[in-house]
Amino acid sequence: MTAQKARNCSRQLGQREIHLNSAGLDQTEVALLEIARFYLQTYAVAASHTWILVLKAAEKHFGIEVGARVGVRLLLALQEMRFARRSVFSFNSPKCVGCSKYLIEHERRLGLAQAEMMLLCEGHDTSAALSAFTEL
Repeated sequence: MTAQKARNCSRQLGQREIHLNSAGLDQTEVALLEIARFYLQTYAVAASHTWILVLKAAEKHFGIEVGARVGVRLLLALQEMRFARRSVFSFNSPKCVGCSKYLIEHERRLGLAQAEMMLLCEGHDTSAALSAFTEL
């Protein structure tokens, strides 16, 4: 399986990646995924400063007031997940037109909450991460 050709994107899809349209996500979940990817990109490449794009994306999808709250709550939830994990969280680039149309296995699991949180956090304590995602 290969990703649709996009400018400057030659990455091959992994076996467990699926197209975003076939994931069954609603508009809110797609918006949260986009915002989460910007945060994750900031963690992966701090010099990218994509956390700034979080603010724009959250406001675009949820409005000025609600967007700010959603952005902060998502950051707190992602932080709790990061604290509970021991290894790298895989995600697709939010800025790549080709890659951003697909979900990596870790991204798919992010939306399935409690049962999947155990897998995402590699069997470690998930209570703080689940609480943060519940607040979100």
